Amino acid sequence: KFTPIPGDVSKPFGGLPDDLRDSIRGNIHCLVNIAGVVDFNPPLDDALNVNAFGMQSLVSLAKDLGDVPFLHTSTCYVAGDRTGQIDELHPTEFPFPKAEELGVQHWSADGEVAECVDLVENVRHRANDAFRRSHFLDKARSNLKKRGEPARGTALQDELDKVHRRYESDRLIAAGLERAKFWGWHNVYTYTKSIGEQVLCASGLPFTIARPAVIESSVSFPFPGWNEGINTSAPLIYMGMQGLLSYPAHRDAVLDVIPVDLVSSGMIMTLAELLEGTHKVVYQYGTSDSNPFFVYRFIELVSLYKRRHFREKGKGNPLMNWLQMHYGPTPISPETYFKWGPSRLADTALAASKVIGDVGSEVLALKPLLDPSSRILEGFGKTNQKTAFILDQFVPFMATHNYRFSAANTRAAYARLNDEDREKLCWNPEDVDWRKWVMEVHIPGIQRHVVPLIEEKMERPKKPLRPYDDLVSFLDEIAERFEHAPCLMRVESEGISRLTFLEVRERARACAQRLNEMGVEEGDRIILSGLNHPDWVINWFGIVLAGAVVVPVEPGLTEEQAANIAATASVRAAVLD
Repeated sequence: KFTPIPGDVSKPFGGLPDDLRDSIRGNIHCLVNIAGVVDFNPPLDDALNVNAFGMQSLVSLAKDLGDVPFLHTSTCYVAGDRTGQIDELHPTEFPFPKAEELGVQHWSADGEVAECVDLVENVRHRANDAFRRSHFLDKARSNLKKRGEPARGTALQDELDKVHRRYESDRLIAAGLERAKFWGWHNVYTYTKSIGEQVLCASGLPFTIARPAVIESSVSFPFPGWNEGINTSAPLIYMGMQGLLSYPAHRDAVLDVIPVDLVSSGMIMTLAELLEGTHKVVYQYGTSDSNPFFVYRFIELVSLYKRRHFREKGKGNPLMNWLQMHYGPTPISPETYFKWGPSRLADTALAASKVIGDVGSEVLALKPLLDPSSRILEGFGKTNQKTAFILDQFVPFMATHNYRFSAANTRAAYARLNDEDREKLCWNPEDVDWRKWVMEVHIPGIQRHVVPLIEEKMERPKKPLRPYDDLVSFLDEIAERFEHAPCLMRVESEGISRLTFLEVRERARACAQRLNEMGVEEGDRIILSGLNHPDWVINWFGIVLAGAVVVPVEPGLTEEQAANIAATASVRAAVLD
């Protein structure tokens, strides 16, 4: 039976209230932590809050509950730049991946956390510099004007907050990545996960660390192909099915994927040994040491599945299906990838788009011809930027490193089980048939459960434009944005009369001033009645600017009808044509 309780790992004692902790103290046999920020490169403050400070908070909780044993879920990829055989060693034996190269004298997990906190505070402080605030304001206004939204009031404040946070996030991602790569991790996620491991090691609690590799679709439980959310390989497979023609890869590299039901079995065995007191410090759950799944084979199977899928597809464009069936993804070297891959294509397309757009702006006669080409190139460039953003993060795991994660401690735990328990727990990574699993289980599962999530994320409906806070803001905005452009026009006997946006605002302000001088106060009701004429619009805004309420009256009403409206509305004055 599961009993959900309130909590937040970023808060003291995991966010558990005092009375709740009092009620469960003495009744808890262990604490299992599966929380974590799993984005590869989140802002440093977000990653620290969960992966490092969250660990400190949960250690405090475990001690408060009576020094209960602690099972922490991490990842095999805290190995970082280490490659080849990765054994289940105590985290302090390799506190960071470049320990042998750099030496450990300058490393301290607590010191690293303290320096990161200082770094975060410095970024936030710099974000409040006067010139930064001015830049943020200018950027926010520019964004809103480009989208045709109000550049003042609530809309401006919301956009200003987003620009401010985006600046902080970009700087904190870059700062976290710089520190991670210096010490030998590939991303902020594994860097902060490793720090969390070392915080736990220094806690004095009985603990063990579970390190799965890349968790993917189940082999059998609860059914073949079960998965939840957008898992690690899903974007790679989705892009391959959509037409991506190459993946960065090395012929000897292994993609260590482990079905989720095997991970569950591993964690159950790890927890049992922790409760029994026979636990090891680290248990790794992977397939690379017993049944390596080579990256080249993964790419080949994705290509084969794509060919079969489009051969059997009975709907859609027959020509496109034929092309998709005959052109599948292939491996390329990391050198070729970085030289000619999506980043290069994106840079080239965006540069060409800018040149063509600039020419169109200079030579107006060519603008109708050049603008569509510029937009197409810009779209192509942005698409390749997104592709590069995803693929770049997989390069260490597919093309430049060759991990073999030992799962010896997990195998030893499984060997201790009796026959009855072995029937209940599935731990047989050496028996996974990769072709069958990819072609019959994993990709069909992704097609059913994950692709709809990816497409929903990609096709999120556009949000409606933000409204103006009030009509006064609207009048000021259009006057400042369109200035001398025609706002109101009327056919006269002498031709067409025009009033610009600025003129409309000035006349409305003059109307408001006259009304206030006549004694009109905020909240007064003012009748406005007149034929279709620009003056009606001007006086309507004038009444609003005076702080009064417009009571529009149809000019064709009888005197009695108009008087009834005036009495009902308790009007103070009237503006008539």
